[in-house]
Amino acid sequence: MVKESIKKAIQRRTWSRTSKISADKVRRFVKKLPLVPFVGGYVVVIVFGAVMLSILWNTFSKYDPANTVSATPDVMTETTYISPTEGYQFSYPTLWQVTESGDMLLLRNGSHRIGIYTESTVSTETLIPSAPVIEHINNLNTQRYRDYDPATGGIMDRVVIKRPDGRYNELRGYGPVFERILQSFHFADSSN
Repeated sequence: MVKESIKKAIQRRTWSRTSKISADKVRRFVKKLPLVPFVGGYVVVIVFGAVMLSILWNTFSKYDPANTVSATPDVMTETTYISPTEGYQFSYPTLWQVTESGDMLLLRNGSHRIGIYTESTVSTETLIPSAPVIEHINNLNTQRYRDYDPATGGIMDRVVIKRPDGRYNELRGYGPVFERILQSFHFADSSN
């Protein structure tokens, strides 16, 4: 019986020491707990990033541009338009749509518009009061008026070109495509 009571006493003592050590360890662990979600978040992000990079790597390693057919033509690819009735021609991006209606030709790509008008007289009135800028574009003398587009309210240039037959072509638009069309605009019977 004494042996049993000594055993129990040793067990109690060991238990209390073990519980004290365990309690200290638990307290230290609990103090570090705020870092666990923080570090755990980084681990989750790193693992997720590695998985995504693996998927992307597998996707792009199978991509062979030589064997793919582009659904849309290159933005810089140009087509030449030749007016059968007005005698002018110019180059424009193939992604743009051309609509001809009487004395007017309209080029569109989404909300971007460029108009080419054939007129016997040209209005010099603009919403922005200024004198026209005289330019020499592609062997043609032109007058450029800065104006506003009544449809969009944005800036619009009006470039007036006197035709060989005495009438005028007025090109209305703005931006890089408009400038590219201007640089290529010429009359079929004039040298380019």
